[in-house]
Amino acid sequence: MADHGADGRPAESVRRALHDAIVPCDTVDPFDPLTDLAAFGTTVGDATVVGLGEPSHGTREVFRLKHRLFRYLVTECGCRTFAIEANVSEAFALDAYVKEGDGTARDRLLDSAVHDVWHCESVLALLEWIRSYNERHPDDQIGVAGFDMQHNETTADHLRSYLETVDPDFFDRIESDLTAVELPAKDEQDVESLQAYGEACDRVATALTDRFDESRQAYVEQTSPEAFERARHQVRVLGQAARQFDALEPGEQSFDHVGIRDEAMAENVARLVGTEDDLVAVWAHNDHVKRGSLASGRYGDMDSMGERLAARDDVDYVPVGISIGSGSVRSYSPDAGRYEVYPVSDLPAGSLPATLTDTGLDVGYLDLTDLSETGPLGEWFARGPARYSITGTAIDGDPVGSVESNPKRDFDGLAFVRKSSPAVGLTDE
Repeated sequence: MADHGADGRPAESVRRALHDAIVPCDTVDPFDPLTDLAAFGTTVGDATVVGLGEPSHGTREVFRLKHRLFRYLVTECGCRTFAIEANVSEAFALDAYVKEGDGTARDRLLDSAVHDVWHCESVLALLEWIRSYNERHPDDQIGVAGFDMQHNETTADHLRSYLETVDPDFFDRIESDLTAVELPAKDEQDVESLQAYGEACDRVATALTDRFDESRQAYVEQTSPEAFERARHQVRVLGQAARQFDALEPGEQSFDHVGIRDEAMAENVARLVGTEDDLVAVWAHNDHVKRGSLASGRYGDMDSMGERLAARDDVDYVPVGISIGSGSVRSYSPDAGRYEVYPVSDLPAGSLPATLTDTGLDVGYLDLTDLSETGPLGEWFARGPARYSITGTAIDGDPVGSVESNPKRDFDGLAFVRKSSPAVGLTDE
C-alpha cells in the first residue's frame, strides 16, 4: 500500500489510525476543568521529570495549554517544582514571588533578568496562578527553578552577596574576576569576546570550587545548609558556562558549545529531583525536551537535554511535545531590535502539522506510550514527517523552520493546537 496519496497526504489507513488515537481536548484555557486530560495523565505515569515542549517561544495558545498541563501535574500528579528554561539564579526572584509574594509577578518577570521571551502575559498568568495556589496551600508550596547556564550576571551578583557575608577576605581576592562575570560579554556576536567572558567564569569557578569545599562548615554556620547549597550550585553553573564558552572556536562551524549547554541543563534539572515522590515539570522548547539529537540533527550529532535525562538512572523522564497547525508567532528581530510577529507558513501535505490539522480538531492530545511501531501510524511516524521548529530569534530574517523526525521516538506524548497566535509581550508596543 502506498504511504501517501497523490495529493501528498498520508494514506487513508494512517489518517484513520490518527483519528482513532488522538483525544479531543476541550480548550487551551488553563482555568477550565481538567477532565479531558486523562490521556496526558496516562503518559505521565510514574515520571519524576516531565518535559513540556513547545514548537516556538512565542505562541500564546501553546503557553496557555502548557499552563493547563502544568495545572494538571500539580493537582492530579503532585508536581511541586516548575522549572523554566532560564538561568538558575535568574529564577530566584520568581521563586521568592510565588512563595512569599515578594513584589508582583509582572515586576519579578521584568526585573529578574529571565530571558525576555518569557516576558508575556501567558507566563505572567502562570506565575500568578502558582502564587495563588501557594497562598491556599502554605504548607505544600510550588517552587520555581531555572536550569540554564548561559547568562551569569545574576549568578555573579548572588555569589558576591554570599561571599561578602561568609568570606570577605577571600572575596577581595577574586572581586575583579567576579566583576568581569557580572558584566555580559562586550559583543555576543564576537567569539573572542565570549571566550574572554568564559575565561573569567572559569577563574571564578575554579577558585570557588576549592574554597567552598574546604570552608563548607564555616559557611554553613554563618548562613544555613540551604544557602550554602544554593551558592555552591551557582559555582557549578559558572563552571558549566566556562565549558560552553571555551568550546567556541573563531572561524569554525562547530556546535560543541550547543551540546555542552544541553548537557548542563540536564544536570541542573536532575538536581531538582529530591526524592522518589518528587515531580518536576520542565518548561522548554521541543528541541531541548525531545529525546534523540538536539533539534533533530540541526546541530550535528549532539544529544538533547531530553536524551541525556532519559539516559539517567536517577530520573524517570517523560517528554511531551506540542505541535501547531498554522497562524503566526512572536519572535525577536535583530534587525528591528524588538519583538515582531511572523507568519507560520504552511508545511506541505504529509507533514505532521498538516496531518494533525486534517483531524478537524482545534486541540488534541496523543498518548504515544503504547502506540504500535508496526501499525500504520507508527510506521508513518518512523518515516520522519516534517514538523515546525521555530526559534526565539529571527535568524536570517525568519524564525520559522522545520525538522524531520519520528514523534514516537522523540516524545511520549504529543499535544496539538490548530491555530497559533503571537504571545502578547508585557512591554510590546
